Amino acid sequence: MDFNFYANKLTKEQQKRAEKVKRETERNAREQARVERKLAELEARQAEERAQQKLKEEERALEAEAHRLANRGVSFQAVLRAVPYSIEDKYRGIRSRDKICLPPSARANLQAQGAESHGMVYVEVSTGEVTVGKRTHGSVMEYTAMEGTIGLPVTVVKRLGLGDVDLNNTNIRITVRYAVLPKATYAKLQPYSHAFQKNAVELQLDVREVLEQELVNHSTLSVGDQVWVEALGEVYEFRVLEMQPKAQCSIIDTDMAVDVAVSVEAEEAQAAAREEEERRRREGG
Repeated sequence: MDFNFYANKLTKEQQKRAEKVKRETERNAREQARVERKLAELEARQAEERAQQKLKEEERALEAEAHRLANRGVSFQAVLRAVPYSIEDKYRGIRSRDKICLPPSARANLQAQGAESHGMVYVEVSTGEVTVGKRTHGSVMEYTAMEGTIGLPVTVVKRLGLGDVDLNNTNIRITVRYAVLPKATYAKLQPYSHAFQKNAVELQLDVREVLEQELVNHSTLSVGDQVWVEALGEVYEFRVLEMQPKAQCSIIDTDMAVDVAVSVEAEEAQAAAREEEERRRREGG
């Protein structure tokens, strides 16, 4: 019997097993290291997310405190479903364009903070988060809306970019916040169409009187708002370019100066003419 043959064979088999065990050990070690790296990365991401969440919470808390201090100690914010609302038939009179209806719980909250002792209750309404989306302002007419909803008149709906939306069949969420608004001293409005200014000049229209007849239907104005003015059998759209002393103001019982800027169409035509003149200058030069 060849003992050396069997001894060598055994040695080789042992070496193969040892190498296999070594490879498996190394593979397991690599896999373990990979898993540990993934766990470390996951923990790092989770720690970062927790830090970011904490930062957001702190930012929200600071913003809420700043909002409270800026509004005479009153801090009210809610996210409510928008529903159509009109007081034209119920309350015939002025200031109807931006009158808003809130639920009874909102009144309880505001009363508890003494908001009604400051006079007219104004609110900011916006689509999406507070820092994004379109926003405007209005005054609260009554607190008869169904809980979880906010009643918005047509003008406010249009200002929020929802003019083509049927609020009866949608679930549009509106962020509403209490706001203290100063009395306006100045407003600059800009018509979109040049036809308004052209007709006003040709027909000697009293522009201030026409604007006042429309603005008496509003309780607030904010920079960026649209205002629809009826004159000479037509409806002209304006946008609010400037307000003083702040970008959003109450226009109830105010002696507000009003200016009208050159129309958007005229501005665009002037800009196009300047560009054409510049192009010709470059080509000729």
